[in-house]
Order: sequence, then structure tokens, then C-alpha cells
Amino acid sequence: MSQRALAGGFLIRFCLLIISTEWSCGGMGYYKSLPAGYWITADKGINRKSGDLIINLSHCVGLMSSRFTCIWICLCVAMMGSVSSISHSSLEDYSDSFESHADRGSMVVTFDDSIHSDAVNAMDFDSEGNLIVGGSGCARDSSQLTVPYSCTMAFEGGNVSTDDFIPSFVSIIDSDGAKRSTYLFSSGFGDRVDAVLSLSNGDILVAGGFCWQSSQTNAPCALEGGGMSLLGRNPGTDAFVFRMTGQGQVVWSTALWSGGNDIINSLSEGPNGEIYVYGIFCNQVMSNCNLRDGSGINIQSKGDTDVFVAKLDSGGAIEWVKGLGSSSDDYGMVNDFWSTSQKGVVATSDGGVIISGHVCMNQGWLDSCSFKFTPETEPITRNDGFVAKYSADGTFSWHYQIGGTGNDYVQTTIALDEDRILVAGNHYSWNFSAGDLYIGNSGSSDAWWGILNHTSREWEGLWDSDDSHDSYIHSAAVGQNGEFVLAGSSCWDTTPCMTEINGLEFPGESYGLGWAMLVNNDGSSEWIQGVASTTRGNSHVNEVAMNDHGDIAMSLKGCESEEGNNGDCMFSILGHELGPLENASVVQILVRDIDRDGAMNPDDMCPDGETGWTSTPEEDVDSDGCRDDTEDEDDDNDGWSDYDEESCGKSSVDGSSTPTDADGDGVCDSVDTDDDNDGTDDAIDSFPLDPSEAYDHDGDGVGNNADLDDDNDDWEDGVDDFPRDGCAYIDTDGDGLPDSLLIPNCPTSLLVDEDDDGDGTSDTEDDYPLNPHLVKDTDGDGLPDYYNGPLSTFIVDEDDDGDGIPDTEDDFPLDPRESQDMDGDGLGDVSDPDRDGDGWLNQDELDCGTDPSDTRDVPEDMDGDGVCNELDATGVLDVLGTGPALGLGLAMVVSVAALMISRYTTREDEEFELPVPPHLE
Repeated sequence: MSQRALAGGFLIRFCLLIISTEWSCGGMGYYKSLPAGYWITADKGINRKSGDLIINLSHCVGLMSSRFTCIWICLCVAMMGSVSSISHSSLEDYSDSFESHADRGSMVVTFDDSIHSDAVNAMDFDSEGNLIVGGSGCARDSSQLTVPYSCTMAFEGGNVSTDDFIPSFVSIIDSDGAKRSTYLFSSGFGDRVDAVLSLSNGDILVAGGFCWQSSQTNAPCALEGGGMSLLGRNPGTDAFVFRMTGQGQVVWSTALWSGGNDIINSLSEGPNGEIYVYGIFCNQVMSNCNLRDGSGINIQSKGDTDVFVAKLDSGGAIEWVKGLGSSSDDYGMVNDFWSTSQKGVVATSDGGVIISGHVCMNQGWLDSCSFKFTPETEPITRNDGFVAKYSADGTFSWHYQIGGTGNDYVQTTIALDEDRILVAGNHYSWNFSAGDLYIGNSGSSDAWWGILNHTSREWEGLWDSDDSHDSYIHSAAVGQNGEFVLAGSSCWDTTPCMTEINGLEFPGESYGLGWAMLVNNDGSSEWIQGVASTTRGNSHVNEVAMNDHGDIAMSLKGCESEEGNNGDCMFSILGHELGPLENASVVQILVRDIDRDGAMNPDDMCPDGETGWTSTPEEDVDSDGCRDDTEDEDDDNDGWSDYDEESCGKSSVDGSSTPTDADGDGVCDSVDTDDDNDGTDDAIDSFPLDPSEAYDHDGDGVGNNADLDDDNDDWEDGVDDFPRDGCAYIDTDGDGLPDSLLIPNCPTSLLVDEDDDGDGTSDTEDDYPLNPHLVKDTDGDGLPDYYNGPLSTFIVDEDDDGDGIPDTEDDFPLDPRESQDMDGDGLGDVSDPDRDGDGWLNQDELDCGTDPSDTRDVPEDMDGDGVCNELDATGVLDVLGTGPALGLGLAMVVSVAALMISRYTTREDEEFELPVPPHLE
């Protein structure tokens, strides 16, 4: 920067220390913007970082005790001289001057000539979804008025160009983000568009100010373009409004002017085509200033900036004008080339109009302020906001004062529906109120918004931000479903900072960052998005718009600087990295319904689907964004395809009419052969809708799995070896054959087991037919004869036949009639005819006088005829014979007798012991 420029910066700072807030000077004037400590002029303003200022001053008017301050201003400006001139440059080719960065659902359009300021201040969507954009092109300091400069603005297929000083423009951007056309409207002395409005018949209303620097020439000043030539009447800025077709041809135009600066910044169309315009007049003129239109309108200012509202018919004829003001600044001036607080008029369904704003700004300590709507109404005496209603004939109806003990501002007002309006701005009051509702302050400036039912005259809600980093709402727009978007700026006081508003947070890396927040019609916020960072200047959102498709467009200041940016400024928003930019405007367009079917992208199941139709209950039953006839396979969105529903006999367009699908396998029960998906076909499934059951063996209505007695035989399944056969219940040996049947001749295919315990002994012979380790209980005393099994404490019978003889001593342990077998011939002594086995029958021995139990005691039978001598009638001689034989026989008898005597004598000395019978194995 030159030494001259540096000196100028120093002098400006010195002058600002002298100047109180009561002064006013001509030209476009100055305005203390809402961001605290950020001073702005309509030319360029003081950059927050550099502190440089360029002021054009055509005249000064004193005010009260501070009249002399304007002299200081004049001296300061005279000493400062002009800042080094800006080199000649024009807009470059299309790719540089106008860029469209498109992504799915998000587009960014930049207005940038790389040197001068291209300011977008007005936006509105037309009925076709095109975005109408208005503002100032190639804007520069008033000292550049006579410096030749060719301003070219490009669009697809062409460009428009002018050598005029700061022309105003209107551009049309289509739904694809392409700039289709641009129209210039220029007086040659600095012009701006601050409001555009798409009318119901497709025409466009355009309003703003023109002939800003006309005081520097004696030549006539006229706003020209589109076949219009609207004559300026005042050395300062005059207000204008004109109606043009979509092709840029002006239908009619009207101007209002005063001795100060006048601008129309708000437009609204009434129910019968009437037009309401709202703006300011007599800016920077403290007295003897009147608003005129050339046809008899003559409204005197109360002092400094006042506001006016006018009603025009559809042909542009003014029906009435109302002026409101105080001796102080009311509703301020638009902020440099990029405006902020300027939208505040709503036409109502009864033909009336609602206006809003803020008053009594820039009061001195000793000044008083009185802003009245009628002589009878209570005045507003503080720096507060207001909302007021006028009837169709211009009669004042009512007003609300909005604010508290601090400085409070209304920056935007829009219609939510026929009965309600949204009012928003920023406040510094700890006791901020609207009607009966109050909110506090989180520190410095809080962004706030409220909803007023103007039909019932009741405030329905009041909200504000929660951070302490200076937050503001500059603009708002409403969608067709009652949702609305709030747009503003934050982080003026602290960087980096976190904007906190309505439960959402937005991080900012640079100061004065712009943001937008979508609020649903239930008051909840859906998202907040905005500028991630910028390397120069602030980036506040100065205008936001929504169309019937729900698309949102917001315009932001980008990389503004008093010094040359040197092509080094970068701008980041929603994933788009833009730059280098210089004194540009960035238009961010969020396409919320890509295929224009009425279903927002997050809710659209066919976001890239057919176009040329609208999602209605007739064509899109479930409102999922898929056309029923050609795109949607599930018209009612009940999870069943139309084909399946029709196959199942249900309606494909009734979400409450759904097929029954018990197992949830996607096949309706009427088609599914296994409704409960338990592996058992419905045809044989006693419980086709219960996956835990398939059969009911006993038919008692309880499935086998849940039934404790499947065969209903009174034996629970847990103890029933045949749980599905009611004729049997036990199978002791587990061989598949029941031990017995519960009832005789029971109808069953089961064969009764003849050996229940499987021990090899038939039940008829088994004293223990159910115990494989026991078989016999010979004596029936309840104790088994023996135990054949694993080690056990089982008690075995020690006298199996119960004959009193232990089995260990009983040669016949299983025969109670026998216990001894003296001769070991296998016959018990009781039944053995020859007990001692001596060859003599027991009875014979008894008859012969010998012991039948003593083998040594045998009868004598001399003749060996088997009859003992005692019983033998033939005698011994019959045996021995006579003669020589007798002698031999006697000898033999004597020998035998001797032998017997000898054996008997020998055995007398031996102990007699009966043999032990063998043990039974």
C-alpha cells in the first residue's frame, strides 16, 4: 500500500475518534452495522483487519450540538485525498467470472471479476425453479466514477457489457446451476438491486436504488435497460421499482426520491395482484427532507433515515404511501455493497400489509427518540424492533414493540402461512421480549427469531442462540410445507468459535462466517450448514430463498477486502473449495429434491427417478418419491411388493392391508407351504402358525412340545417310554417292546415284551421281571436268590429255598425239600432210595436193621441174593452149600468178617466229616 493510503488510513481512524454517532453526511452515507465494532459505508467501509476507509462526501449537515463534527469530517477527507487508483480490468471469460460447482444436491455459483465487488443482494425463485438474482456488478469506490472501466458479465451462450459505473443486474440461474441470462440496468452513476420478486404471472419485480453518484455531474441521470429509461430526480440515491418479463423487458417503472438517499429493499405481492414496497428515505439528511413520487406524494422526514411503505397496483400506479420515523436513524442503511437487514414487508390475505424494522438507532447520550405510528400511539423510545399492520387502504391497525433495555434489531420478516409470520434479527438485551414472551442473552449479540400469529395477535414462540460469539440472523425463507430456513452470520467477536443455536452447533474458523439453518414446522432444527472458512473478510449470508421444490439458495460475501487480494483468498463451503476469489459473491444452492417430484432427497427412494410428475397420493401412495405405475415396486411401502400383495389377495395401495406372513420369510401364508417355517408342511402341521409346535398326538389342543403327556395316558412324557402311544408307557430293558399294555386289547402295533428286563429269563419264569440283575426268589421271601450285576449293597437271600439250611450248607439251595446228598449222586437224601450209596435201599436197610445213612452199616447177605440174611429164608447153607464147598464158604466168611473188623477198628480213630456241597455259581 502507498504511503498516501497509509496516511489516509491513519487520518480516518483519527476522524472516527472525533465523530460522534450523531453526524450525517451525504452520498451513500455510513451505517454502524449490527456486528459490533464493524463500521461500514455504502461505498466500501472499514475492513476489520486493515482499517482502511474510503468515503465520498458531497455535503454535510450539522446535527444538534454536534454540528461542527461534519466540518472535521470534511477536513479529514480533504487531508486524506484519494486512495491509489485501482487498475482497469474487466470480467474475464465465463469460467473465471461465473463458476458453477455442482454436486449431488449442492451447487455453488460464484460472481467474481477478480478485482471489483460483485454483490448479490436479492434472490427469489420463480415457479419453474429458476433462481432470480439481483445486485451490483463491478462495484467500486466513488473515486473511480470517471475511471474508464468495461464491466462484462458472462452467462452461458453470451455476455453483457457496459462501461457504466457500477451497473445493477438481474441474472437467471436454472435448476442445474447454469447462468442462463443476465440483464443490466444502469444509470452510469452507481446502481443497486436490493429486492427481486417473482410474480404470480411469471413477471419479475425489481427494486433498489439508482443514480448514487449523480451529484458529481450536472448531466441528467436515468436508469436504463430492458427498454426502460427512469429519470432520477435527486442528487443522491433514488428508490426504484420496475416490473419486467422473464426475458428482461421492462413493463413499467416507478421512482421515489428525497433530498437524501432512498432505497426500496422489500417487496410483496398482495392477493389481488397489488404490490407493496418498503424501504428507507432521507438517509443522511437531518431536516427539511421530503419523500416524493412526482404525482403529489410529499412525506416529510422526522430526521435522518426514515422508513416508508407504499401500495401500488399491478400496473405500477401508487395508491398510497406511509412514512414513519423519528429524529434518529430508523432501520439504518444497507451495509456497503453487500446488504444485510433489509427484508421486512408481508402482504396479508385480507389485502393489508405487515412491516417490520428497528428504530431509534445511533442516539446520542443526551438525545431523545420518539417513533410513532400515529399521533395517538405510544412511542418507541429505545433502539428496539417493531412489527406493524396496515389495512388495505393504508389505515394503521396495530404494532408490537420488540426488544429490551439493550440495542435490539429486526432484520427480516416473512410469511409462514396466511395467519403467521416469522420475525428475526439479533439482540443485546438480557430482557428481550416479544409480546408476553421473554428470553435472556448469552453474551454480546444473540440471533433471535419469533413466530407471531397476526390473525389472533398472539406470539407463539420466541427463541435465540446460545453462544457468546456474536450471532445474527439476516434473512429467512419458508418452504411449501411450513419448514423455514434462517440465515445469518457468527464469530464476529471470537475466532475460531462454535455457533450454538436451537440445539445444533456449527464450527467456524474465520470471523463473520455465514450459515443457514433449516427448521422444521414443529420447531426442531434439521441441520445447520455454512462457510467452513475463508482467508479474507467476512462471509455473512445476506439473502436466502426457497422454492416450491424445497431448494434453498443463500448468497454470501466472499473474500471482500479493501486491498487487492492478489489472488490468494480461498473460500470453503459444504465441501466446495473455491478460489482464489476477490470481492465476490457466492451463491450456494442446496437442491433438496433432485428429481422434482415433491419428495425431499433423504425421503426419496428414487432420487434420480422420473421427472415431470409430482408425488401426490394419486400417483405416489406412500410418498416415497417413486412413481407407482413405473418406478415403485411397493406402492404402499408396507414392505410387500405389489406383485406379492396381489398374489396374496391384498391391496397394493393400502398400507394397512398387508399379507399375513407368520414366519417372516417374505412369502405370505396363503402361498407359503410352511407358514411357521418349522420344516413341517402346513398340510400335516397341527399348528401351522406356531414354529415351536407341529403335532398334537393326543388331540388335546396342546402341541407335543408343550404337552407334558403327548399320548394322554396319564403318564408324563418324561417317564413314558412310549410318549406317543397311549397303550404303553414303560420299556424296562429299552428293547423297544413295552413291558405291558395299559389296557387289555389296546389298539397298538406294539408287541408286549416277554422278557421285560432283558435278562434272558421270560417274565413268566422271572421272579424279578423288571430287574435284569435278579431272576429267582425261590422261597418267596422277597429276597432274590442271587444278584448278578455291578457292585451293590443289594441284600441277597442266604437261604434261597427257605428250608432253614443256609445256601452255603445246602446241597440243594433251591429245593426246600432237600438239603443233603450224602452219597453225592445228585439225589437229595430225602428222595434218594439209597441215601448212603451202599447199594442197599434205604428201606431194605431199615428192614435189615442197618442204618441207611451209614455206608459202613450194610445188611449181611450171606448168599448174595440181595436179601439180607435176616430176611433171607434159604439160610447160609443155601449159599455155602455142603460137602467140600461148605468148607470153602466158611473160610470165605471168616476172611470177610476179619477184614470188616479190621476196617472198622481203623476208622474208629478217624474224625468223621461230611463233604461240603458245591457252591452254586
